[in-house]
Amino acid sequence: MTIIKNKIRHLLSCLILCSAQLVSAQTQSDWSTIFKSFENGCQFDKHLENLLDPFSDVSYDWNDKDSKYQNLRLNYPNRVKLPKAYRDLAHPPMTLHRAEFSEDGEQFILDQTRLKLSGTYYGLPVVHISQTFQLETAGYSYTRLLLDVPLEQARKVLKGKYRPIRKYSLILEEYETLQAKLKPINVNGKPQTILECAFING
Repeated sequence: MTIIKNKIRHLLSCLILCSAQLVSAQTQSDWSTIFKSFENGCQFDKHLENLLDPFSDVSYDWNDKDSKYQNLRLNYPNRVKLPKAYRDLAHPPMTLHRAEFSEDGEQFILDQTRLKLSGTYYGLPVVHISQTFQLETAGYSYTRLLLDVPLEQARKVLKGKYRPIRKYSLILEEYETLQAKLKPINVNGKPQTILECAFING
């Protein structure tokens, strides 16, 4: 009987240890801490600013003119600023993509820099983090986290998380409201969700 009790204790100890390791791994693989700024009116903190800072350091050459997003040649030092627990969840090099479109007879160009990610955001699988700039205006920019779930599923998990912040804009010369938004997107026939902060910079 004593032998059986000892074996049971050993199995329970192993189970508790394995469960703790699993919870720890799940906690470390969730990006909600790094992307906490999305919840605070898109007021980016040091963690997110450090991650996004290298996005502007990419140099590139266009392969050709195309109206669709395209991968580009990169000259990029694989430098991603993240706490140690997250470094294995980011997968450089970054890639550059361009989209051209027209609206009301005007041509517009969007340049997007993407960094592939793995792990989750509040339990939802992530695809990449990106910075997008609208070239003609030299002022519109978008920071986007792509989630690998349909909009309905993302809304159920993330409902009520993103509070607005109202602040005075020197550029607009009036008050503006900044708030992260969830938007649907269809990627190669697969419904996914964008978590977006939009800015007017100039």
